[in-house]
Amino acid sequence: MVLFSSFASAQQITIPRIEQMPNMPSPYLMRNWKQVALGYDSLVFDFGCTGQYLPLIWLNTSTINYPNHNSFGLHTVVGTTAPGSAEGINTLPAVVGATLAGIDKSNQNGLNYDNQAALLAVPPTCPPFSLAEGGI
Repeated sequence: MVLFSSFASAQQITIPRIEQMPNMPSPYLMRNWKQVALGYDSLVFDFGCTGQYLPLIWLNTSTINYPNHNSFGLHTVVGTTAPGSAEGINTLPAVVGATLAGIDKSNQNGLNYDNQAALLAVPPTCPPFSLAEGGI
């Protein structure tokens, strides 16, 4: 209890040089993060994108945990020599981020990325779920 009371009495220290700095830098330009997320989604989830290292997405038709459900992968490394490589560390945030930006990933171009992403996140004893149905 004594330790708590010593923290409760801590005060902010004024540093004169810091006080001279503006609270809002000028000029200030906030990046449009929603637009960044929408642009990322349109690039990463485009199966028809062409270019040296494109497309960045691939359809997995041979899933192990749910053999009756397709999944997708986003290449772990752009330009990979293992084209079937994917990790949940980049696929799950891509689906969640797009959903937070307002994209319906449960039916985008006829694919349900919510259920497909769930295949990466749940053991085979759990049924697939959808964010639109209250999953996660």
